[in-house]
Amino acid sequence: MLILIDQDGVLADFDRGFYNAWQASGHAYPAVEPQHRRNFYVKDDYPKDVQADAVDIITAKGFFRDLPAMVIPPEKDCIYK
Repeated sequence: MLILIDQDGVLADFDRGFYNAWQASGHAYPAVEPQHRRNFYVKDDYPKDVQADAVDIITAKGFFRDLPAMVIPPEKDCIYK
């Protein structure tokens, strides 16, 4: 049996993870704080000349794996049962 679980915005905090990764990258353009995002695609919250950098962060190996959790542990644990 295959069970698909929507993670970003449900179990994993995509916005916070991207924000942290952008800041850690040392990019000259300031990171857009999650509460100030206005677009569905995070790259669209950045100027055209740095959008490719946003895509590079999202597509980097381990980006989704390392997203911070959004839920409290008991809810998260039910997935593994």
